[in-house]
Amino acid sequence: AEDFFRTPAASNESFSTLRKELKEIVRSKIRKNTRKTQVWKRKKINTVKKRK
Repeated sequence: AEDFFRTPAASNESFSTLRKELKEIVRSKIRKNTRKTQVWKRKKINTVKKRK
């Protein structure tokens, strides 16, 4: 525990840039996942319609 409290805090600038990068990564992953699920739903709906 002593080592933890002795370490200096990270600067606000580096923290904010890191935070922005992480937000971008998360947003891109969410977009990618939504695209995948939407495409799959469309394909499934189209195949069901064709069978009738």
